[in-house]
Amino acid sequence: FTVSSLFSGGLTDTISAVRCGFRPLWGADHNPNLCNMWSFLTDTRCYENVFGNSIKEAISPTYLKCKPPSDDYTRNGGRKGGDGDTGWMFIRLPKLILKLQPESFMISMSDNVLNIHDGVELSGVIQNLQSSYIISKSVLRVWEFGDPTARKWLYIVGIHRKLGQSAYDFRFPKPKFDATYWPRARFIADQDCDVPEECWLDGNIQIAHQGTITPERPTLHRVNTEYLQLKESCMNRLKWSTLG
Repeated sequence: FTVSSLFSGGLTDTISAVRCGFRPLWGADHNPNLCNMWSFLTDTRCYENVFGNSIKEAISPTYLKCKPPSDDYTRNGGRKGGDGDTGWMFIRLPKLILKLQPESFMISMSDNVLNIHDGVELSGVIQNLQSSYIISKSVLRVWEFGDPTARKWLYIVGIHRKLGQSAYDFRFPKPKFDATYWPRARFIADQDCDVPEECWLDGNIQIAHQGTITPERPTLHRVNTEYLQLKESCMNRLKWSTLG
């Protein structure tokens, strides 16, 4: 089984697929640094133009992961949908997917896409893909599946009709966490031995407790801006120094 990724980003979804037995085939991202990361970690090609002509001739994977930019669809974004600077990429995905013809695909998008232009763009994407794929969609609260954040995402899964009855058998997984047992920060923390020396903090760290944690929507306490900036700086140094 092979996996390819449109808008490959930081490869978290790809790494999950690898852990499930998929072999990376190729990636694509508009960001050259993220393309370098893909090639470094998978030793395969990463296309720097997601909608370029060369990618249309790429080998079709078993599973195609698509995570287009969501800025124009989020509640805090421009809410311009397909009229925004990057929102058009979501609308263009069906044409590319139908060209590549993977056996299966998954598109993830902000759940607020349902409210943009009355959901017309979302309906259009699904409608265009239904000719070749059996479509399932669901809004999932990611903390219920182990991500210690309070975000909700819409997931669109397509299984190719050529697979017959198997295309109708897909079911979204059941949540692993609930209001009595939710993800902790330590679930995604690195081991102490893996933290670079320059990223260790000395002295007291002030915690800014913003808002409350409720069983319906557990989230992480937020730390002050200076700590976040330092953490991001350390992560970037580790990430890009690894890539050379």
